[in-house]
Amino acid sequence: MASKRRYPIKEQYRIYSDEFDRLQMQSIVLNSSQRGLTIDHSGDWSDRNFIRSLIMEWKGASGARNVKDGYYIDHNDKSTLAKLPTVTEKLGVLKEQIEQHRKEVETKQGREFKLDSDVQEKLFLLEARFDVVQEEIEELEKIYNQLEEPVREKKKKDILRNGLRGATSLLNGTLSEIHGQSTRLIDNGEDQILVISEEQSPYFGMAVLTYRKLSKAWCAAMNKIDTAQHKLKLKLDKENRLHEFNTEWSKVHDRMMKNNEHWKDLFSISYKGKRLPAWPKGVRNYLKEKETVKSG
Repeated sequence: MASKRRYPIKEQYRIYSDEFDRLQMQSIVLNSSQRGLTIDHSGDWSDRNFIRSLIMEWKGASGARNVKDGYYIDHNDKSTLAKLPTVTEKLGVLKEQIEQHRKEVETKQGREFKLDSDVQEKLFLLEARFDVVQEEIEELEKIYNQLEEPVREKKKKDILRNGLRGATSLLNGTLSEIHGQSTRLIDNGEDQILVISEEQSPYFGMAVLTYRKLSKAWCAAMNKIDTAQHKLKLKLDKENRLHEFNTEWSKVHDRMMKNNEHWKDLFSISYKGKRLPAWPKGVRNYLKEKETVKSG
């Protein structure tokens, strides 16, 4: 990890350097030996949910529905300004005060501006804290990504593993996953719309309502195909001809597809070795920069 130290290690920056080193040494994020010395932030550092909670405390929320940007919900269920926005705000206020004083001295008094030693010290201390907090966030995100990688790999395997059928998951009453694909609410004018947000999915950006209709049609066709396969296996087993299943099934399958021409678009793309529906003509993709239309 690249150091966020902003000043070289020289005597003129000693206050900054000493504070930067002190904060690094006392950091439970950057110095693992500090983690067992306090009950604050006690938790399992191999638990990605724990690390994610620390990232929220250090960095704050961004674009969350129920938490203001830059804030997090603490252990008392209270909305609290995170560490980085806190020090950023303090640093911004101090710099604004310094700039106003500079203008007053140079413009109104015609004198060369020089920071008072106590103000310079305060600036160095805030800058050191800001820089260390940034290093901590970078390290926390690195830890989180390392823990998340196996989860992401497993999730990739779960995406449409059984085609357009399978389990769904709710989070706080809102659909969060369908058939291994993540979903989320997005703004759509004055309303909101639930869309598939799984980038690895061929249906990324499709409204869930539209996707469910597609799934219903695909499942209906697949149920008929599965039933036909099962009946054929029973028939061939009874006749001691199971070894001929692949040849006979090919004939039955071709006949079914010919008799159900409307199935063509339901099995027109290949994904993970399965035949799945194409993106329907005229259907909007809500997660592209501009509204686009894909054809099947």
